Amino acid sequence: MSYYETEAEESGYFLFEKRPFVKTPLHFHGAKEFAFVEKGQTEVAISGEKRILKSGEGCFVDSFCAHGYMPAKNSSVYFLLGNSAIFERAFSAFGNLVPERFFRFDRFDALSLMLSLYGEKNGDPDYRQAIFASAVQTVAAVLEDGGQFTVRDVKKSDAIVSEILKYAENNLEKDLSLESLSDIFGYSREHISRLLHKFLPENWSVYVGRMRVRRAKNMIASAPEESILKIALDCGFDSANTFYRAYNREFGAPPRKINI
Repeated sequence: MSYYETEAEESGYFLFEKRPFVKTPLHFHGAKEFAFVEKGQTEVAISGEKRILKSGEGCFVDSFCAHGYMPAKNSSVYFLLGNSAIFERAFSAFGNLVPERFFRFDRFDALSLMLSLYGEKNGDPDYRQAIFASAVQTVAAVLEDGGQFTVRDVKKSDAIVSEILKYAENNLEKDLSLESLSDIFGYSREHISRLLHKFLPENWSVYVGRMRVRRAKNMIASAPEESILKIALDCGFDSANTFYRAYNREFGAPPRKINI
């Protein structure tokens, strides 16, 4: 997956589904997102704040908030993820307020009904978007009725980390050391290190390595005739052997035979 999910920023993007939780590395997008734990539990990280969500609890992820999930076994969750404008229309009735980041939620009967309607016309995007918007409005009304709306909290740290992650995503072939980021963004190495440590579940160099190897995997799939050495270098690795080790560590198996 991409750590910067640009697809989720498209005006027509929306997703409504029920599925088991899967491990989702820290990522971000311009869309907004609800997640409701029906069964089991998951560790959620949003903007550097970590919380264990159990059955009957949910979370709201605002635009460009870095977030990720670390699920337990036998969990199931409802997801509502879509273009920011759809959510803002539902929130507009409550002034300059948004749902609290973590909240109680037990109206799975309403979600189940909405999801069944959403799935009735799989080939009709206008119908599905209308159901999606209705589901967001329903959830917003339930949360507002329970006093679970709050003043929008825009943190500078969110913006800084999002900009760093976007820069890294678009410049994987460049030097992405903390020293380089300090020069680019104008903050001290120590400040950037503290921010990234707060938001990321792993060391920055490990995180960058994972971004690079995932990009390389996509490039290998889309251009199988291309030299893996060239792909590795284009993704920021200094040698084919370094890439090979990183790929095997990330995916548990080597890529196709290295052509150097």
